[in-house]
Amino acid sequence: MKKILAMIGAVCLILTACSSVKNEPAETTGEAETSSVTEAETTASESEQTEAETSETEAEETTDVSSDVSDSEISEEEDRIYTAKELLGALNYIDRIGGGNITKDEEKTVDVDGRQFAKVLSEFASTSDLDGYMHTNLTDNLINSRYSGILGGDEPYYTDIDGELYGYVTAKGCGFNWIEEDNYPVVELKDSADDNYTITTKFDDYGAETEMEVKIVMDNGYWKIDSISYGGNTY
Repeated sequence: MKKILAMIGAVCLILTACSSVKNEPAETTGEAETSSVTEAETTASESEQTEAETSETEAEETTDVSSDVSDSEISEEEDRIYTAKELLGALNYIDRIGGGNITKDEEKTVDVDGRQFAKVLSEFASTSDLDGYMHTNLTDNLINSRYSGILGGDEPYYTDIDGELYGYVTAKGCGFNWIEEDNYPVVELKDSADDNYTITTKFDDYGAETEMEVKIVMDNGYWKIDSISYGGNTY
């Protein structure tokens, strides 16, 4: 009887152990493969998304750089055209000064070697002021070729008398009546380099429109008009 009871106890222990093993099922081969595939797909998806975002960012940066370069080029062209318009205003004024067309007090005149000079009523207090204005806007090349008689030569048009600026009493048809738009000369950029550029503009030449080509150069850190060409002549 004791032997039978011992055998029954042993069988129960075996059954209990088997039940414990079956209550914690092991992962099957199919489930393991599915898990690995899912993880691989997730990793690939994340990698593709990262690469796509990186490519998009690089594309945006490239576009921004291209846009900046284009804007810079446009800005430089606009700056040069604006400078040209300002210089043309100065050119017109200097040309008129060269023809004696500047406000004077003709009741206050002085005879200089048979030539009548009147006190100049303008922003220029002396020949030094006038010379400085000319050299701020024009190069020596243009001054010497077209406007040397304003302050130089045997009979200059302007001189200092008693510390004040006097101008020769005369008036010639000088100056340029520019063809304008919005109160500025119409200007077209013809060519451009680092230290010079050329523009074209037009002026009313006694009822006819005449084209002028103007070369502007960098001189001592300033843009200045170096030469003008129109009517078959270059100065």
